[in-house]
Amino acid sequence: MNCDVALVDEITVLSCRGRGDNDALPYFKEVAEELVDDVAVTRVVIDLGEVDYLCSAFLGVILLFHRQIKEKGGNLRVARLTPFVKSLFELTNLDSILAAQDTLEHAIRELAEAP
Repeated sequence: MNCDVALVDEITVLSCRGRGDNDALPYFKEVAEELVDDVAVTRVVIDLGEVDYLCSAFLGVILLFHRQIKEKGGNLRVARLTPFVKSLFELTNLDSILAAQDTLEHAIRELAEAP
């Protein structure tokens, strides 16, 4: 897995590609921890449009990342879920906790308009 971080309209966009398996977990955790530690990062979109697989541990890290951003007074969204990843979010009820948007633009706009 590879992840790129970009700033779009004052929203931090974490764009990930590849497989979210146990091998990729330490890398993703490190990237997420760096963003949590950055005081300026309070609004985050994780773009999963090029992620074809996520293991259950990876889902747990995304949930932890979401909680840590919320504890900072921020918001986190996910965008562009592939069919497999979307089914995992639905099966685990993560979709009821973490807002998912069909497009990156919609997720960015939603966060930009949030208080």
